[in-house]
Amino acid sequence: MSKKSLSITITVLILLIGTTGAGVYYWQSQKAKAEKQVLQNEIDKLKKESQLVSVLKNKITEVTELGSWERPQGPHGDAKNIHVVGNYAYVTYNDKLQTIDVSNPLSPTLVANYDTPGNVKDTCIFKNYICIVDWNPGYKNNDVSQKIDNFLIIDVSTPSSPKLVCKRRDATYNAGVDVVGNYIYLDSFHDELYTDIDIIDISNPSFPVMAGYFDNHRASVWESRKICIKGNYCYFIDSYQKFRIFDVSNPSSPTLVGTLDRTLNYADEICMEGNYAYVAGGDRGLQIIDVSNPSSPELVSDSDYLAYDIKVERNYAYVAAGDKGLQIIDVLDPSYPKLVGTYSTNGFARCVYVAGDYVYIVNKKSDKGMVIFRQQRIGAFLK
Repeated sequence: MSKKSLSITITVLILLIGTTGAGVYYWQSQKAKAEKQVLQNEIDKLKKESQLVSVLKNKITEVTELGSWERPQGPHGDAKNIHVVGNYAYVTYNDKLQTIDVSNPLSPTLVANYDTPGNVKDTCIFKNYICIVDWNPGYKNNDVSQKIDNFLIIDVSTPSSPKLVCKRRDATYNAGVDVVGNYIYLDSFHDELYTDIDIIDISNPSFPVMAGYFDNHRASVWESRKICIKGNYCYFIDSYQKFRIFDVSNPSSPTLVGTLDRTLNYADEICMEGNYAYVAGGDRGLQIIDVSNPSSPELVSDSDYLAYDIKVERNYAYVAAGDKGLQIIDVLDPSYPKLVGTYSTNGFARCVYVAGDYVYIVNKKSDKGMVIFRQQRIGAFLK
């Protein structure tokens, strides 16, 4: 064989080997991609099945009224709020904090009655304490020299014997309050001069200390409504009916991070669940806002459901719907809330609380002060 022929043969062999190697690599690469996609498809399928199982387990099959607490005869004030901790429900009316033993849901029993100085506007609960803020001018008989304390912290570690540990007056009016960790956030109006949200350090409940504040963009105290704190963010609706989000990770220096550029209703209650804010606007409807991006909140639903108070849990919104009683709304898809049940409370349903399988409704100005319902879910039959 000539040198030229040998050179050509070697060149062809090299090309064949190289091409074959590349072909094998390409085939193996494509096979690996296909196998990876099959595995990803299986994972996605399992996730969907798991989500479906979770949705199925949480599906409500029945809601039954168990018992109710009848308020004593006499003039009844407006119901303001309810919290349930363990075997006790803490209910506030115009000028009272009432402690009700609910260990037997069939027969709730009043165990304590605490009179507050003025008209209760809102409450929050932390550890063994309840903070009560009063909606009153902070003056007795409109005499500016007789100031009334309208910020109270009450020790309820012994539910049958609530004990006042702190009272003060930092503002003329107080509208809404919420708590996260060692900080209380208080929507305040100061002597017709300005409104803001005060941040108060309650590490020592007997001696709360102002930690910071920020302008709540309200033009009038009469437009003040609920606020809600979750994680590092404060959510509220200002007097221009704009939904605003503040970053409060540094309580001494809160920062506005987002505003919904749309006019909303005033809030009787704001409830946070997952990436959504649920705004109860009384007879003005229920609105749901996506806050997954705090700098750019987005309204995803605006419905005409009556909503004076709201709690959201396991794909359902529990609504105190006035004369309609308790309403349960499916919010699995927050863009399309669907009413799934309406239950009479024999009164004007004003406040709602959910604890496990129990739903508590407090009526406004009704002898049937509190009604307890039990809900059953499919998951209860799958254990």
